[in-house]
Amino acid sequence: GTYSPHGSERLLLLTRRLGLAHGPIKHFISRVWLKRHPDSPVDISYHDIKYRLYPVDNTVDLKILFGSKYRDQVELDALVKATRNGGVFIDIGANTGYYSLTAAAAGAARTVAIEPYPPTFERLQFNIATNGFGDRIDTVQCALGDHTGEAVLYVPEVGDVGSSRISEHAIAGNPVTVPLKPLADLLEEQSVTHIDAMKIDVEGMEDAVLLPYFAANAAERWPGLIIIEHISSNDWRRDVMAWMLENGYTKTAQTRSNTLLKKC
Repeated sequence: GTYSPHGSERLLLLTRRLGLAHGPIKHFISRVWLKRHPDSPVDISYHDIKYRLYPVDNTVDLKILFGSKYRDQVELDALVKATRNGGVFIDIGANTGYYSLTAAAAGAARTVAIEPYPPTFERLQFNIATNGFGDRIDTVQCALGDHTGEAVLYVPEVGDVGSSRISEHAIAGNPVTVPLKPLADLLEEQSVTHIDAMKIDVEGMEDAVLLPYFAANAAERWPGLIIIEHISSNDWRRDVMAWMLENGYTKTAQTRSNTLLKKC
């Protein structure tokens, strides 16, 4: 790629490949890199998938580039198992495509990747095209909620664009108006009637996205596997995870950031 590492940059990244990029070493490498390349992206191959990463403003990209640990391995192992035989995956809050690209590479027949922030959406589309997955991943640039209209997405002025949010607990940041629609409407537009797996990471709006969808659809249309970020669960108006556990789902795993639930 245009921004492939070279020279001393390769030496810095060698620590990741050798499994040494943890704790202080990881932080040191990232500081050195960002000081040398404050605005430049970097092109790498990570677990046989090509990425153009923007570590300066995206925490997911930063962790992929500098961490020796396989990011979200528990979640991705479950996702691959659920979709590798031609499954359907819905990626809500797709960011630059980490989950979507992994599912497509492993054998998912169709993925719908949903990302509201226009610059991140463009990065998502680039990564999809670079890997030749355009026939397996459909992209939608919008936010999801409990009604149709528009929403104000608050994007951090510095730091992590992945933490942009539209919830009432919004962080200070640059406001960006984005389209908003219910999940049920979007999936109808995309002709999706069956979901093998879903990942949802929408910074505290998970309840507003999922509960109306469950209410509008019979259980056979509910996702077989749901990977839901629980970090912002205090922002939920209703405990959507408790609702799922009471209505046919079982918790199969929990990591630092996510809970995995499987439909019984």
